[in-house]
Amino acid sequence: PLSQGGRYVASNESFTIDGATSDLVDSGYPSGVFTNEPLPNGKRLNIGPYGNTPVASMTPTNGFFTLVSLNDGGRADGTNYTLSWVAHGLATGHLVRLEFSPDGGASWQPIASNRAAAGGAYLWDTTSFTNTIRALWRITSQSESGATTRSDQPFAVRNGPINFYVNDGSKTGDVYTSEIGIATNSGLLPSAPKASLRQVLDAYDLEGGDTVYIDTGLYTDSVHTVIGQNDAGDGMLRMVVQGSTNELFGGTVFQGFGIRAVDTRGVELRNLKVFPRLTYGADIGIDFLNATNSVCEWVWVQGGNGGFRFRNSSLSLLRHCVASGARSNGLESVQCERTEWISGVLWSNGVGAYLNG
Repeated sequence: PLSQGGRYVASNESFTIDGATSDLVDSGYPSGVFTNEPLPNGKRLNIGPYGNTPVASMTPTNGFFTLVSLNDGGRADGTNYTLSWVAHGLATGHLVRLEFSPDGGASWQPIASNRAAAGGAYLWDTTSFTNTIRALWRITSQSESGATTRSDQPFAVRNGPINFYVNDGSKTGDVYTSEIGIATNSGLLPSAPKASLRQVLDAYDLEGGDTVYIDTGLYTDSVHTVIGQNDAGDGMLRMVVQGSTNELFGGTVFQGFGIRAVDTRGVELRNLKVFPRLTYGADIGIDFLNATNSVCEWVWVQGGNGGFRFRNSSLSLLRHCVASGARSNGLESVQCERTEWISGVLWSNGVGAYLNG
């Protein structure tokens, strides 16, 4: 393995200095024998066939760390989440501090300090920290300030639901947000909404209890907004897309393309208006495929080729919904179990309700 401390080269039977150090150095089983490795050896076995041999890569004199937990994303929750790391070089004998950032590295909060680096793990009570999906964590030597490493990708701390915010380019009639929507915003604060539902779905994985608040305005896109299998509820705790309740200013309107939910469960759509185009691929307002336990409430679809379409889905509830002016079916249910339409309006469609299978 590459090493800034020295790597054995068989062709000239000597050690050469590399510009980088592999994570395999000093990462073997903590109680594994390492005494056959040349000094400095970090007092820990190297991973690989040369571990615990006289030609093992040597340990750099500077300390550094490899994060094992949450380095490439994921989720942390509960009172005993294990943060794991590997210490290398001189850092194996240091004390370290652990820190948490809820905002992608803009600010840091202490998790623990005076922990033995060689221990390699800490049980973290995440319930004392902010729920976020932009979390990072880092480890720093208390003896060598330059020996510090933070996680490469954001992860989620989830001990409760998270709210997301969307707004168009106007603040007129808004009820949820205080600023206009911008694609580069985080979407996690009323003052920093994203510009579309699709941008939120592309950026984050949503779970049961999460709510996306879409403020008053007109939302146009070049494709359907797709809610996929990574965005789903859990049991009766649904993932909610909540439109504006300000009908005086027109509410929340999706124009041109509607919303699709595919291979998912527990999705709830509320207070939305969808006006699909009458062209192939953009012609269905609300389309659920292989979806379970879905709810549409106060959703109005007007025009297009079809209003609400459910295929191979079960336990779908539509309450106080309107399908009007569709060329074909206002409500279509194909190979579905228990689709319920309650207290709604089917008006001036080619076919009011089409049921098959």
